[in-house]
Amino acid sequence: MLGAEHTMLHPFIKHLFSLLILVLITACSLPQKPVDEAHYNAYQKRQQANLINAHALFDKMEGIDVALFLNEEDFAGLINQSFEAFKTHFYTLDAPAYSHVHFDDMQIELGAQMIHSRIDFSFEVDALKGKLFGYLLTDHEIQAVKDAYRLQTHFQKIVLSGMQIQSELDEADQAAIISNAVESFLHTLNVEIINMPLAIEVDMNVLSGVNGKDIVRSKNYTLHSARAVNMQTKMEIIMPYICTKGVLFAGSSQLKEKYSHEMASTEITALQKALSTKLSKALETSMGVNLDTVQQFSAYYMAKDYVAKQMNFALDYMDLRLIHKFFLPSDASLGALSKEITLFDKLTLPACTGVKENCQSKRRPCDLSCEQQFGPQSCTQCTNVPNPFEQVRCMSKLEKCKSKQALQLYECHKREDQCSLDNDELVNVCEVLNLDKVTACEEKKAALDFVKDSFTLTRLGLSYRVPNSYVVERIKQVRFDESLRGLEVKRNLHISVDSALKMAISPVTHEDFNCSFGLNREFLTHSEVDYSNETDEMPLYAYNTSSGELVLKAISKPSLKSVSLNHSPFKHLMAEKQFRLECRYQTMPMEPLGAEQMLSDKDIPATMGLLLGHLELDMDEEELSFPILPARVGEGITLYPTMQKKVIVFSRQAGF
Repeated sequence: MLGAEHTMLHPFIKHLFSLLILVLITACSLPQKPVDEAHYNAYQKRQQANLINAHALFDKMEGIDVALFLNEEDFAGLINQSFEAFKTHFYTLDAPAYSHVHFDDMQIELGAQMIHSRIDFSFEVDALKGKLFGYLLTDHEIQAVKDAYRLQTHFQKIVLSGMQIQSELDEADQAAIISNAVESFLHTLNVEIINMPLAIEVDMNVLSGVNGKDIVRSKNYTLHSARAVNMQTKMEIIMPYICTKGVLFAGSSQLKEKYSHEMASTEITALQKALSTKLSKALETSMGVNLDTVQQFSAYYMAKDYVAKQMNFALDYMDLRLIHKFFLPSDASLGALSKEITLFDKLTLPACTGVKENCQSKRRPCDLSCEQQFGPQSCTQCTNVPNPFEQVRCMSKLEKCKSKQALQLYECHKREDQCSLDNDELVNVCEVLNLDKVTACEEKKAALDFVKDSFTLTRLGLSYRVPNSYVVERIKQVRFDESLRGLEVKRNLHISVDSALKMAISPVTHEDFNCSFGLNREFLTHSEVDYSNETDEMPLYAYNTSSGELVLKAISKPSLKSVSLNHSPFKHLMAEKQFRLECRYQTMPMEPLGAEQMLSDKDIPATMGLLLGHLELDMDEEELSFPILPARVGEGITLYPTMQKKVIVFSRQAGF
């Protein structure tokens, strides 16, 4: 015996024997007549269970978002790639019962939700100095795991088809040695296939990670900052579907919230027909292709609405920011204006009485202290002189002193009277001159050239430059429509402008006027504005690069955007207290001319709209490109993307 699952080696022929185990292998095509389920053999029951499980998986799927079909040839080739690695590993194992193992390629046959394989092998049995030949017959089930599709394999059936033995042992001993070698061979196979299962590696991450700098192009804008984002296909459930033409892996990114699994019939033919009908309808709904179309050649299908959904989800986190520095010229004046400062109505001029001098201020100070300086009180009195002779002499001196003081007092009063007369004369002369000045002033005022009640006083010159200007554009959201025909882009714009105004007045040519200007420096203003959720609808078109990538590109049209800054230089200037003109007319101060009297918004020409906070922002052509990479299956199969009505198809037929 070769074990519970092994073939009996009886009868034994000394130099050559054949031991055949007939294994039921059913093709993908099903029997035309229904089979009584009660009489299903073990293989049919497994087939029935696999179909019921496939129905259960499908019923959980919200829809089909991706589908990979591998025809039988490609599927077998990929499995043999994995088997080649397994063989290389198995050949290195050290087994006491056998050696020098050799496997041929797996021969694969596909059936309804079943995969059958045959592997021819040979190995040497050292104890017999001979070699055994045979083949393994195995039924596989396929399972989808992350980035790979794996064959669940358990080797149970073996057929020994021949041997070459030089041993002289008797038949019973040879049979025991062969049984032990075959049992060890099968056991080792099943242990190693668990550790190193047969699998098809699948790289379906066709929506690779992107960085803002890789997807946006603009003539004047440069990248300020960008966040890299990952785009990937992630399926919640993948259902393998097997038939004679190949293997289809249908994937759904979303599970149904509610689903039921009730089968009208569990008979194999009915199950197979119902499953193919469900798949075909689902493919038609999501991708516009049916099951027959999908099975024409190996290809990978991605529904456009799923691609749009995945890309939109990833791009929500991109946070792409661009900057356009010095979008306004900064090295020269952007404009200049000159405006006459005009007086209206002669009545605005000060009254000519203002030219009068204060005549009382002409008076010179007069000394009015004669009474205090001169008079008898200034002489020495003789009241306390006891000696009569001294008394006489004292009295004589006193009289002489009084005479002298009286004379001095007279002279002093004379000088006081003359000072007053002189002051009165000065005042009189001043008042006469004042009358002359007022008369001359009135005459000059009357002669002033007020044309239509206006008189040009001076001329205001104004120029400005922009030391700094920039626009920061944040692409806040990029959204593809479900058909991948259009792109909606939402932007936030921050616009900043620094302006410098330079002002001066022309010299006043009229001799009776003298003016000075309050601002003698550059007047700086910082202006900015923010615009949120600026939306642009852009058409999408697709093309393939020479390397086979499918590029989705959207190009915006150049346009001009009218911008109103929140702090206009004009309003800022109007609020500046030093922006005023101080003038004198014939030495008389005039009422200062304020900002409103010198400049108004109507004086600003359209070419200098920036002074009023208005500008036209040149929105240049902008490109957004999104690559979709080829899909790779195993080693050597590259599928290139092309655009169809509802689906992106990855195939060799793309021509790259």
